[in-house]
Amino acid sequence: MVNIETIGGRIIEVHLRLTDQWPNLYGAGWVDAVIDLYQNHRWHFADADRAEGYSVVLFGPHGVRYRHPAPERLQEYRARPEVKSVQITFSERLPPSAHAMPPGGFRLAVVNCSCLVTGMQLRSELEREFGLQESEQLDRLAG
Repeated sequence: MVNIETIGGRIIEVHLRLTDQWPNLYGAGWVDAVIDLYQNHRWHFADADRAEGYSVVLFGPHGVRYRHPAPERLQEYRARPEVKSVQITFSERLPPSAHAMPPGGFRLAVVNCSCLVTGMQLRSELEREFGLQESEQLDRLAG
């Protein structure tokens, strides 16, 4: 697998990676198939139900002490149709400098979804949830 991350249409990071960020986009049984591949050196995965999936990431400026959205709000977000998961990707207990993040921004959340428009709309809501202004996002992306 390859991971390519972009901000504002520019590639900020490329590497080989198997991650826990995306398995819920791959379909039922995929994780079991990966385990079987590792344990028994065989690949058995019925890929007949393949569907489009999107991972929409929210970045904020480095050096800010962020707080997670309320659990009730996250539960609402995760219950929406077409949303596969909402992952908050940092620990409130750690200082921002203790998180491994790409130079282009501090990763706050990942929205996995089956509809890109839904993911982008939810990311906009999460921007407000984290107190980010649209102008801050545009300034950071342009820099």
